[in-house]
Amino acid sequence: MGMFDEFKLEKPIKCKKCKEPQNIVQTKKLESLMEYYKIGDVVNFYGQQQNYSTIIEDTIYCNSCKLERKVYLVIFKGIYVDSTKTLKKAEEKLKGFKQKDLLKMYYELNIKNKKLKTKYNEIRVLFNKYNDIKTKEIDSKILSMLYREVEGLDDKGFIEKINKMLKEKEK
Repeated sequence: MGMFDEFKLEKPIKCKKCKEPQNIVQTKKLESLMEYYKIGDVVNFYGQQQNYSTIIEDTIYCNSCKLERKVYLVIFKGIYVDSTKTLKKAEEKLKGFKQKDLLKMYYELNIKNKKLKTKYNEIRVLFNKYNDIKTKEIDSKILSMLYREVEGLDDKGFIEKINKMLKEKEK
């Protein structure tokens, strides 16, 4: 498999065959430094500065039924701004994207970030309730959830999911 970079899709793309939502694109079209990008992140593109705008065509792979489909990642001024299912939509997005859209996006991301910090503090308090968690190795499933599904923190059931996983670990 080797090294790759990952892009988290803002809106998951459903598999055409099994309808399983896919929200991660693994690509080797960049530097393959195991970078993880989400909307608003500056993309490392072979040392280029933040002035480039491009569309990266890649495939998204369904782990359930093994079907692949094309996905287009939109990079504006070096910043990952969107993903689409078609090249035409990606081109329209890139052509229509303006500096003011970037400012609006960062404003919205800042509000979302503040909410995530609040949820993070709730989780930190939850983990502190489990004193022995510091001496035990944290289940890789929990780490994976925290790393890959940070947006899941907005989900009211997220803390319950972690509680359930911790209870299973205690058994």
